[in-house]
Amino acid sequence: MRFKFFSVFVVALAAVMVMVPGVAPIEASQYLGEVTWNAESSGGNFTMKVAISRVTGSYYEVQGQAQDAYGTAIFSGGGVLVGENLILTVTGTPTDAQEAVVMQIKIDKSSNNGFFYTVKVGGPINSGTLTVSGNPIILATTNEASTMLLLND
Repeated sequence: MRFKFFSVFVVALAAVMVMVPGVAPIEASQYLGEVTWNAESSGGNFTMKVAISRVTGSYYEVQGQAQDAYGTAIFSGGGVLVGENLILTVTGTPTDAQEAVVMQIKIDKSSNNGFFYTVKVGGPINSGTLTVSGNPIILATTNEASTMLLLND
């Protein structure tokens, strides 16, 4: 009898310990859409296409690409909604060069217009190759990603 009571007590205690921490369930980001900006600067004009997702609360993430006369750069980052502005910090790299750019983007949440500041980081310190160890992941095509997004909504 004492063993049965102890076993039930341990199982009940384990169940309570799993539920008590109150950890919020993992949620996927909410995709808000793609924004296209025509950027004008002293370094030249370019176009930016940015996919914006809301992570939670006032936190956001972005992925995108910038296209200018010299080529394409890809970037990603995140930011926080502060008052009426979404302030983002992104890092980017040209697709055909070994350099990096850090950019701050400040966007008005109503109009989606804003400003940006960039800092160019020097060339590579180290370089090398990457080889998969184990099974590679399967990357979704654009259509598969759209279908997966719809299933998660």
